[in-house]
Amino acid sequence: MGIKRIVDTDFWKDEKVIDMFSPEDKYFWLYLLTNPQSKQLGVYKLPKKIIGFEMGYSLDTVNVLLERFQNKYKMIIYSDETQEIAILNYLKYSIVKGGKPVLDCVEKDIKQVTNKTLLSAVYNNVLNFDDERDTIIKIQNMLSIYDYEIYNDNDNDNDNDNDSNAPRFAPRIVDDSVKGSNLNKKKAKTKIKKVFNEQDKEYLLARYLSKHIAERLEKPLQTEETLQKWAAEFEKTIRIDGNDVDEIKDVLVFSQKDKFWQSNILSASKFRKQYLTLLAKMKQAGD
Repeated sequence: MGIKRIVDTDFWKDEKVIDMFSPEDKYFWLYLLTNPQSKQLGVYKLPKKIIGFEMGYSLDTVNVLLERFQNKYKMIIYSDETQEIAILNYLKYSIVKGGKPVLDCVEKDIKQVTNKTLLSAVYNNVLNFDDERDTIIKIQNMLSIYDYEIYNDNDNDNDNDNDSNAPRFAPRIVDDSVKGSNLNKKKAKTKIKKVFNEQDKEYLLARYLSKHIAERLEKPLQTEETLQKWAAEFEKTIRIDGNDVDEIKDVLVFSQKDKFWQSNILSASKFRKQYLTLLAKMKQAGD
């Protein structure tokens, strides 16, 4: 008997699927979610030759699709070195039950991953889930597994210790309200936030906005706490809203040069809220 994989019917209502996906994209995405190699974790070995054989595509087509979903849609990360794929949002839809069997399954999947940076990417993505559905609560207990595995891998891998781009994690204590039999109880209030470093593109965007506001209003730069919040907003503008980071830079620069908008865009949340309007105004000004 084959392994069952769950695909949320909201897949067909997703704005990205409706507005951006071609029929080929839909077919490829469903394949990534349900193919025989897929794992509960959403990180698994998937050679390009296997993709081509099972989907009936040439290697060139497979490469184009992987590049599109990684760089345009930002929904996956593919490691050519280890031939592994990470589906960044997979846990959000695959974890429908809690308890030890599911935890054991995820822990087993984690130990089979060769490229630990894929775990880091999925980990950070889970921490930034916005909604408050029960599914997210069921994931919380699994984060302790990520914490332990990724922290120890980074701590013991000398090659990664010198990699400034490698995410760093510290072990975390999981709140009792999301452990074991309590997974289905009242939603936990504690949220875990990603910490951005000074080289992260989201942090650089936050710094740019803070700098221009401070210079214009003759005020101090924003605090580190505020910069982290603003960086998180820019991260959502990229990941959730699906906007290109280079386009975001251009729109941000426009917002701080335009006489009207520079007095209105005084935070990253306001920038995100007004993004489409700002983009339209910027394009109008360029015509």
